[in-house]
Amino acid sequence: MGRLYKKFKQLFKREEGVAMGEYALLLALIAVALVIAIIGFRNEISNTFNSATNQMQNANNQASGT
Repeated sequence: MGRLYKKFKQLFKREEGVAMGEYALLLALIAVALVIAIIGFRNEISNTFNSATNQMQNANNQASGT
């Protein structure tokens, strides 16, 4: 257990470990912001995809003559 603690402690002392931790924190914050943005704009996103689907179906129907 003591050896594991020493390795863990060295990870935070080393500059590479701190930089990697900072990147992980930054990635987590970006992921949270992305999820919040998607939740906030879910209706607009859904409407955009539905509109695109309808336009493609209408174009397909016109092309096939139905």
